[in-house]
Amino acid sequence: MARVRTRAIYLRFCGSLAVALFVIVHGTTACRSAKSEDPAAVPSAAVAVPVESGRAARAVRSPLEPPWTILVKRVQVPAGKLAIQNNVQALALPKGCRLTEFATVPWSSELQVEGTTGASTELLFSRAAVDRLEYGIWKTELGLVLPVPATATGGLPRLSYGAADPLVLVQRAVGQSSEIGLWRLDENVRRVGRGQSLAGVDLQCGGGRCVLLATRPGVPGRGAAVFMRDLAARQWGQTSIEAEGEPFAVVQAGGGRPWVAMIAESRLEIWAIGDKAERSTTLSTPHGTFAVGSPGVGPSGVRRAVAIVPERDRKAPCDPQGFPVSVLVTTPDQEEKVYALTLSAAPKGLVIRELTQGSVVSWIAPESCEAGAPKFAYALTLDASGKPRGRPAILQRASRLALAVSGRGGRASWWLQRENKLTRVRAGCSTPTSH
Repeated sequence: MARVRTRAIYLRFCGSLAVALFVIVHGTTACRSAKSEDPAAVPSAAVAVPVESGRAARAVRSPLEPPWTILVKRVQVPAGKLAIQNNVQALALPKGCRLTEFATVPWSSELQVEGTTGASTELLFSRAAVDRLEYGIWKTELGLVLPVPATATGGLPRLSYGAADPLVLVQRAVGQSSEIGLWRLDENVRRVGRGQSLAGVDLQCGGGRCVLLATRPGVPGRGAAVFMRDLAARQWGQTSIEAEGEPFAVVQAGGGRPWVAMIAESRLEIWAIGDKAERSTTLSTPHGTFAVGSPGVGPSGVRRAVAIVPERDRKAPCDPQGFPVSVLVTTPDQEEKVYALTLSAAPKGLVIRELTQGSVVSWIAPESCEAGAPKFAYALTLDASGKPRGRPAILQRASRLALAVSGRGGRASWWLQRENKLTRVRAGCSTPTSH
């Protein structure tokens, strides 16, 4: 049913465009069937889908006034399907992970991978325009692209990787205020909040609940607003964090009270969210924080937060001996453990994704300090107690500093971008607690 509904949305999307989209492939149009009856007729190269410059492609029906609009002028989309590779060489996976799929597709170097869902069937990408970034969602199974509702003043959309149905956090300016809303890849953007200087920071869904972290309206740079909604409820609840610091990330959405992270000068704070916000843990981070997440439920049924932080200035000259980082693991009762790691260089785009037990960490970095050294995608697993398992694995070369990793259940998926090629790596991961 989800596939049929998505295809119907696509057909409505094509049929109601104010400016016709067309694909220059054997004389066909962009509004042809999303599924070709003849696999050989599907081209394998990226093609252009131009939209008349300077005009909104369409208006999106919404309870908001005025309506949100899609402002995509021109994007490059993959025209073929992902090609499954049977003979995979020179691919290492982190400890506990087993390869289940390796697939590639031609990709435009103009597009930047930004995020993916847990099933890795939707990919959020961006393209640099003259005065803004334009965004799209590529639905890989249907081979179609949906422009993301946004305006020139909107921030980076956030794609929730934990939701059963994809959710995209979008925002826009309305007069002197800002609005944030959620888009389900349909024709509606549902408003979540509105206020002066309100900006969405992170979105995560899990355990039957969605948590949206935003700046605190009217008080930029101080505190945060946390919007929560159980999937069975219709309304969003809101809790404010009134403290020094800025919102950083949602640590976990399900499993009891949600946790969010705040960053302040030289420290990272974990806050538990309920009817009110309570500071749970404070970690010293003199050089900042790369990422924060959760390794799932620990050996005693206790949830933990894990942060990966630099141990030296990330902007300092590259050291041939490597770049030191620490994995900080904490629990609500203030227990803290520190694990030291040495990476090849300062990581870019580092993310932490929670599995059923444990988590997957991934990033991009050059292999050495030499000028022009190739960049690679690295991955590491943490067990359910937050302890690193083995050494980082080198997945493959990735020349762009864009990486989207998703993990859900016992599966992990990576999208790796290198010049004009995009690779999807899927693996089954088991990360038991170390003893």
